[in-house]
Amino acid sequence: YTLFRKIEVRNMPEYGVRILGGNHNIIEGCFIHHNHLSGIEICGYSALPNDISACGNGGRNNIIRNNIISENSDVGLNFNDYANGNNADGITIHTGSDNIISGNTIYKNSDDGVDTWHSMNTKVEYNLVYSNGDGDGDGSGVKLGGHSNIDVGSKTLAQYNISSMNKKQGFNTNGGINVLMKFNTTYRNGECGYVLGNDSQLVKNISSLDNTNRKDYCNDAKDNPMDNSSVGWDDGVQIDNSWQRDGVLNFISTDIDSDNFLKPIGEDNANIGVYGR
Repeated sequence: YTLFRKIEVRNMPEYGVRILGGNHNIIEGCFIHHNHLSGIEICGYSALPNDISACGNGGRNNIIRNNIISENSDVGLNFNDYANGNNADGITIHTGSDNIISGNTIYKNSDDGVDTWHSMNTKVEYNLVYSNGDGDGDGSGVKLGGHSNIDVGSKTLAQYNISSMNKKQGFNTNGGINVLMKFNTTYRNGECGYVLGNDSQLVKNISSLDNTNRKDYCNDAKDNPMDNSSVGWDDGVQIDNSWQRDGVLNFISTDIDSDNFLKPIGEDNANIGVYGR
């Protein structure tokens, strides 16, 4: 029940802010930037960075909202828990359940914008996530769960997010189970807009100009997203997404500073993507 509000956290040698096994906390309205591991992490009771095996099950019902989280990076560091960009997300959740990531602006972090690995029932909503991925960082905009054990890494909900101009995918289920993505918009990511698993659901999302082959979705990050014949291709469940509709989708503005950033032109697409209802 700690409220951490309107605080700037910068230049930390590891994480900017960590919730270690804590429940019902709020991180709100903060500016968290230029730290050398993730800007914000939720983990269990381990005091060791990136020791996922020791994270336990702590970290429930926390809220991370309306923060600016940018330029957290371990590029150029290759010792201990650093991995030349691969261990500095904007927000990472390594454990726990029923955490909410809402209304944040997350950009230019060296690994992923948001990574919900190992967590249960995480909600990722109303975030602007862009230009993540540097060095050896994966550079997905949003990763949604993931683990080989059915008891963790499941039931992530991603809704009303924009994921744009990231190094790799806009959204990646990353092995997550029962992931639901609805009313999201991806634009100009380096690879496909959405990575699916066989039980993923994609409902009323937009994908535009994601990778050079205009592949809007792919089944597995391990496969080549440019290759439509990748082994194990699985389309999940897809309902009324932009690539399932006829016609060409254009936006009022592609300027990230515009109030109409990635808002579709015309009534035909007014009910899908981040502006849809």
